[in-house]
Amino acid sequence: MKDQHDNESYVLSPGRVLTEEEKSLVWKKPLTHTASEEERRITNEIKRNWHRGEMKIATILLEGDAGSGKTQLAKALSANFRLPYTKVTCFADMDKSDILGAILPVISSDRMKQLESADRAALKALYKSDGFRSSTEILMEALEITQEMASAK
Repeated sequence: MKDQHDNESYVLSPGRVLTEEEKSLVWKKPLTHTASEEERRITNEIKRNWHRGEMKIATILLEGDAGSGKTQLAKALSANFRLPYTKVTCFADMDKSDILGAILPVISSDRMKQLESADRAALKALYKSDGFRSSTEILMEALEITQEMASAK
C-alpha cells in the first residue's frame, strides 16, 4: 500500500457512482490509523484479483474473538475501497435471509384460488412467518415434507 491515506489507488469500480447515503457510509480513516499487515494483505489480494473471474474476492467473512480487530479491519477496507461500511452482527443459526431479507411473491386473491392447496398452504405459511426461520424450515413444517423437498419447492 502506498500511503495509508491514499485511497484512490484502491477504488475497485471507479465508474460506480455512490448515492449520498452510500457516501456517508464510507468510513474515513482518522490520521491516527495505522494500516495493519492484515489490512495491507487483504486489500492487495482483493485489488489483484478483482478482475480475475473465479479468483475475485467479493465477500469476506471475519471471524475472531471480541476485541481482535474485526470491526476496525472492516472499516479500513471500506475506506481503502471507497465502499459503504455496514456492520452485521451474526448469531447461531443465522440464515442468509436475516441479512438479505426475503422475497415473497405477490399473488392476487383470484390467482391464489387457482393454486393447488399445497401451494396455497406454502404461501400462507411464508407470509405468516416472522422472518426468523428459513423458508425451508417453514415449508417443512407447513407441508410436512422433507428438507430436500422443501428446498426444491
